Amino acid sequence: MLFSVDFFSRPFDHFLSSDDSGGFRHERTVFRDDAQWGGPEPAPSTTIRSAGQLHQVLYVLQDAASLWYPECLAAVFRVIHGDTVQNVPTTAPTLLLTAMCDLYQAVFYEIYDDIRYGVDLRDLSTRAARILHRTFQAYQQHTVPWTAD
Repeated sequence: MLFSVDFFSRPFDHFLSSDDSGGFRHERTVFRDDAQWGGPEPAPSTTIRSAGQLHQVLYVLQDAASLWYPECLAAVFRVIHGDTVQNVPTTAPTLLLTAMCDLYQAVFYEIYDDIRYGVDLRDLSTRAARILHRTFQAYQQHTVPWTAD
C-alpha cells in the first residue's frame, strides 16, 4: 500500500483551503481517487503562513487518513498532528513554520519509503515519533538551520 500523496511533489500547502488566507470558511477536501493524481500537480493557490493553518492542514490529513488507511498507518498522522499541536505555538514565527513544514514533510516521505520497502506498518508510528525527536538527524537537519538565530 502506498500513500495517495507524495509529500515532496505535493506540499502541505496543497491541502489549504483555497479561500483567502484569513480563515477556513471551507475545508480543503482530500480525494482518494487515484485518477486525480495522474499528472503534475498545479502550484497551491495559497501558502501556509500561520501555525493555525499548519494545524488545520495536518488535521485534515489526519482525518482523511483515519478514514482511508488501517489504524496502524493512521496513527502516523496522529503522531505528526499531535507534534504540531505541542511544538508549533500559535504565535510561531515564519522561520519556525517553514522548518516544521519541512520536517513534517520529510517524516511523511520517510514513512512513504518505509511502506514501499515493506516495513511492518505496526512500527511506523513509533518510527515517526523517533524522527520527530530533537536528537534525531532529520529533526536537526530541518530545524536547526532555520531556528539557530
